[in-house]
Amino acid sequence: MSKLGGVLGILRIAGLPGLRRLQANAGSLKKYVRPYAVMDCLAALEQVGLLAKLCSGEAVDIDGHPEVDRAVLETVLEYLFENDLLRRTGSGRYAVRDPRRFEVTLDALYACLAYREPGHDMGQLLSGQARYGRDVARSDKYDAIASATLTSKFSYGFAQSLIQRSGADSLLDIGCGTGQFLSYLAERGFTGRLYGMDQAEDAIAAGKAAQRQRDNVQLFVGDALRLKESARQIGVQSVALVSFMFVLHEFDDHLVKAVLAGIADAFPQAGLLLIELVDRTSDELRRTRETTVFPELKLVHRLSNQVLRTSRQWVSLLDGSGYRVAAQSRNDLANHVGFLFARSGEVPAARGRS
Repeated sequence: MSKLGGVLGILRIAGLPGLRRLQANAGSLKKYVRPYAVMDCLAALEQVGLLAKLCSGEAVDIDGHPEVDRAVLETVLEYLFENDLLRRTGSGRYAVRDPRRFEVTLDALYACLAYREPGHDMGQLLSGQARYGRDVARSDKYDAIASATLTSKFSYGFAQSLIQRSGADSLLDIGCGTGQFLSYLAERGFTGRLYGMDQAEDAIAAGKAAQRQRDNVQLFVGDALRLKESARQIGVQSVALVSFMFVLHEFDDHLVKAVLAGIADAFPQAGLLLIELVDRTSDELRRTRETTVFPELKLVHRLSNQVLRTSRQWVSLLDGSGYRVAAQSRNDLANHVGFLFARSGEVPAARGRS
């Protein structure tokens, strides 16, 4: 039966009101249930190691994996085939249909996996049966992947423009992860010294393994609350600029002030580059929800006890620690702000318009 014939048949049986209800229900299922089901299927493939095989360009043979349940694997692959994420080869194997589209879908998957636990346990968090950080936690592994993807696409160029305005000839990125941002700067002509510090040994090791440490890029393990000691251990005596790419929202005001005090002690002349999400009211978000993913970012950040601040709150917090705004810029699409701060009493670090 053709699609038109089916519609006419439903119209005869249920009438126009029934047809409208069916269309509304079908639309809701497609909008809300299908993405959730797709994410669950991809997460299952990730759990058993088959997602990496698909991402590498290989095809998956249903009968070639005795370590997994064949019926479930066939169901998962068929569903992804029916939703055009996979194609079926002549030999009956399944492979990625459109690598670019699949890459975008994976970005969403890693974001979902990062906060899957607090999301699934939201009822327990709401009832008080569980507490974030004690019973429930995000996945640091997938959060690092998702954050790197988001910042590389929306924030690296934005941050680079502020660094160029500062005129800085050296930079220390605190909370650098694998050093992807520093590689970005080096590849685009920053010839000065670039240092990356993170307290996660695995992240630094992964960055070195990916060859992100190069002639002018040095990655090292260190503690932001013991910055002077950490920096001196590898011979970093001074830097012109210290950067934080979506790091300080992990800390409450007391810890932010402690980190800033450590920077002022270790590098008293250094300016600061701060790239952060900015808090917005629910009314503001309702007006912009079609053009930004910030409602979802706000949800997961608050569920995981991260501190979202307005631009004014960031300025006030750093001003109280002896730093004043030299330049600032906004990225409304990704809902974040960039600040250049100079030490109070110093000549402004930024060049050009502020």
